[in-house]
Amino acid sequence: MDFFEAQAQARARSQRLLWVFAAMVLLVMLAVYAGASALVGVWARWAAHAPQAASPWWPMAVALGVGGTVVAVALRHLWVMSHGGGRAVAESLGGRRVRRSTADTAERRLLNVVDEMAIAAGVPVPQVYVLDGDHGINAFTAGTSPQWAVVAVTQGALNKLQRDELQGVVAHELGHVLNGDVALNLKLHAVLQGLYVFSMAGRGLLESASLWRRGQWLWVLAGVVLWLVGALSEGLGKLLQAAVSREREYLADAAAVQFTRSRDGLAGALKRIAAETSVGQPARLMAIRHMLLDGGEELQDWFQTHPPLLQRIRRLAPRFKAEELQPLKDDLAALRHPLGQARAMPAADVAVPLAFTGCDVAEPPPAALPGLQALPPQLMGALYHPTGAVAVSLAVLVPSAPHMAEAVQRIQGVLGPAMAQQVQQYAQHLAGMDASARLTLLDVALPALVDLSGDSRPRVLQLTRELIEHDGRVTLYEYVCQRLIGNALLPTERQPERVNARTLRDDVMVLLAWLARAGAPGDEAATLQAWRKGLDALPLDGPWPAVLPQDRLQVQRLDAVLNHLSHAAPLFRAGLMRAALATVQADGRLLPREGELLRVVAQALDCGMPRTTE
Repeated sequence: MDFFEAQAQARARSQRLLWVFAAMVLLVMLAVYAGASALVGVWARWAAHAPQAASPWWPMAVALGVGGTVVAVALRHLWVMSHGGGRAVAESLGGRRVRRSTADTAERRLLNVVDEMAIAAGVPVPQVYVLDGDHGINAFTAGTSPQWAVVAVTQGALNKLQRDELQGVVAHELGHVLNGDVALNLKLHAVLQGLYVFSMAGRGLLESASLWRRGQWLWVLAGVVLWLVGALSEGLGKLLQAAVSREREYLADAAAVQFTRSRDGLAGALKRIAAETSVGQPARLMAIRHMLLDGGEELQDWFQTHPPLLQRIRRLAPRFKAEELQPLKDDLAALRHPLGQARAMPAADVAVPLAFTGCDVAEPPPAALPGLQALPPQLMGALYHPTGAVAVSLAVLVPSAPHMAEAVQRIQGVLGPAMAQQVQQYAQHLAGMDASARLTLLDVALPALVDLSGDSRPRVLQLTRELIEHDGRVTLYEYVCQRLIGNALLPTERQPERVNARTLRDDVMVLLAWLARAGAPGDEAATLQAWRKGLDALPLDGPWPAVLPQDRLQVQRLDAVLNHLSHAAPLFRAGLMRAALATVQADGRLLPREGELLRVVAQALDCGMPRTTE
């Protein structure tokens, strides 16, 4: 199977289903309009003021009121469900965050796998949670954007899956993040809640004894109409939501194959799930069944949120036979000694003070991360401890001699001599590393900064700015590092807002000029070619002026542009990310400078880092 083609087909099918979903909401409004018209006609016969009662504006006002109510309830539900990000969802289900400094072997393996798959998928490394006590094999992702996503796995998945199977599971969940499935499911569920209001209102009218006693038959008929419309629309909505969810599961399966470059891992995990017949679904996970790796549905009907498990396996392993599950059943039944047990730790975060204490861990970080194979174990181990992550983050910024001594002195004055010595040692190991590998190292280090105490974060961020600006200028690489570190230390949840169209066009022009000139410094013909490629992919119409000259492209202006564009609508940001990718790929190659710029654009627009041709 061509899994890239499978992804395209799944996206097309889910888009068609979303249009059907939108049409269904319009049909609900038309049904309410028809019902209101019928009730007005009845009222016109009975009421004393028939001409006023029969006004055609009444049904239209009722239908518009229905549409407004659906939107209002949906928006409120969407705000409530998305408040707090994926972390709030995971903790509400009993999830325990796996600290980067954990010494547990199984948890260390899980963190390594998440790091590898996040970098392969081009998304920020998410926080990781474990559902202690859930012995079935399952996982989910939560969070409406890559920046706020978390990955949660059950204790059963942690203990029973082989490493390649765990990779497949994590890659599947990150596929949901990259494809925006969490936000999509949240919006569909919010619309269903809006439709549910009408069946509730109709049921309330029908169950009102006073209406029946007083003979208020018009209100009784209104209750019948509301209940019928609400129940029918809710049922159709659930049907369509399940259909969309099934298509997105196929899309995430295909993404997992793309990220791991293997079918066997995810297929093996799904086979183990199919072989588990004695482990039921915990009650607290039933509410998020549509978000799980395996929804646990046994009946094959149109309301299933997941495709049949055996069908998913056969898509990944066409020669699979059900008889292959028996050996796995025997293995799972004989499993008595899991790879690791979760340690008894409180679910709440405990801030770690900024004092260097050493960073030894039980198992080294993954060697599969590009460009990091030659680094010493001590440095790699530091990535998973908050103070060690600070040391590594500063080491990627410390300039080479003759400015090394000045930078180390600044660090010593703010964070102490132990931290300064460690940063200097790490910087020497990183001296020959290219910028791309340094940024990969920074990607792995950033999640551990979450455990820093609140008063330490501004100090580290201020020190980062001082190290970058020590020579009076800011390079693109330094700016990328500063933005990534700043977002990790003091994240802010962006909200879409109304953006002035004129300013938006100016911002896009600056961004594409940066991207076009990054790949062809001094070559105006190549720059113009890249500029035109980007313009062709833009979600905006022309005409456009000539590409901006190099002397008008300052880092400070780029920072202001990215901050402004980060508040644009999600669909516009996604289109702009595609235009950015088209610009840097215009000449069929990706220079390190282009990769650095593309990385910070992806972070600012809250999109996954796109896969490039190189």
